[in-house]
Amino acid sequence: MLADQLKILIERFLDESITAAEKAQLASMLEEDAHADAFKNILSDELKQRRFELEPDEETGRLIRNQVLLQIHSSEEENTQAPVRNIRRNRLWYWAAASALVLITSGIVLFSIQEKANPVIETVKSVDIPAGREGAILTLADGSQLVLDSLRNGKIAEQNGSDIHLSNGAMTYEPKEDLDSKVTFNTMTTPKGRQFQFTLPDGTKVWLNAASSLKYPTAFTGKQRAVQLTGEAYFEVAADMRKPFIVTANQKAEVEVLGTEFNINSYDNEIDIKATLVNGMVKVKNISTAVPASVNKEMLLKPGQQAIVIPAPAGNYPAITIDQSADIEKITAWKKGLFNFEGSSLVEVMKELERWYDIEVSYEGSPPAIRFYGKMGKDLSLKDLLDALDMSKVKFVIEGKKLIVKK
Repeated sequence: MLADQLKILIERFLDESITAAEKAQLASMLEEDAHADAFKNILSDELKQRRFELEPDEETGRLIRNQVLLQIHSSEEENTQAPVRNIRRNRLWYWAAASALVLITSGIVLFSIQEKANPVIETVKSVDIPAGREGAILTLADGSQLVLDSLRNGKIAEQNGSDIHLSNGAMTYEPKEDLDSKVTFNTMTTPKGRQFQFTLPDGTKVWLNAASSLKYPTAFTGKQRAVQLTGEAYFEVAADMRKPFIVTANQKAEVEVLGTEFNINSYDNEIDIKATLVNGMVKVKNISTAVPASVNKEMLLKPGQQAIVIPAPAGNYPAITIDQSADIEKITAWKKGLFNFEGSSLVEVMKELERWYDIEVSYEGSPPAIRFYGKMGKDLSLKDLLDALDMSKVKFVIEGKKLIVKK
């Protein structure tokens, strides 16, 4: 079938094993509108295999088809020159990047598959940096620490009458009846490049993002269930009408619930603290000492809303503002193993990469005002991900664990 022939030619084109005659045949097929649907279907199959959350439409398929034709014709014109190999490998997930982002206005980046003579990435004194993975460090009440991603399944510790079990990368507490009345605390910490899912003693499920920590009691014995967060976490709170669940974020914001699902972002290097409600109802409070007594410090959230807590509001600026239509899919993408860069600035993207790849990002000059639109799996290595961020306005240089962004 012609569709099978087209698929073979595309695979050879991407593997750089295609002959000049096959290139001409591929170009001829792509130039015929009759093959547009077959091309789009091949693209769709490859995207699914590579975990891209996108179903290309007709217009996206046409744009990428034109990019491939442009590359073929460009190579024909330059066949008398010595080949210049880009650091970037020619892989179909560049198509995913190309189709995932839409060039809307000046200053918005399109993920592209076009080859360039000048590499987008320079790697100096280092091999590629792998993606982050599941893992965390559990600090017990006596100060001893367990590196959870190095332990086998089974019982790993006992705390205040509860057995702690590890099973397939997730941790749970199994309370016993003979609980000690003394309150003891554990702290779960995810270094940069790690995230972890675990269950608290009351049955509340927690997903802890990279570079975050959660301190909590080994048994909730009082009138409330209080935990302390730095960084970012997603909570599915076990319902208990008698004991509200309270999260204190960076000692500046407080979220109180009875049973619900919500996300809190409270990284130290972020100006604001953001609490986003997925289900249920929560009360958000600004507890920063910098907030004047006359300013309203509390807000109730409904599903789909995000509270933005300003720790040190200027003048008459409110201590809490509400985004009425928060992008829940984008905000919780990290929990599903995805980067979601819909509308993200370059600086926002780089902050995410710093936490996930355990790197330090620096800029030569001020960061350009460019925004990204797209999604991709967090299992990509750093170089593979940067390869997808094909930008004419910036260039990346990897030096060990440092990423330098140049104009």
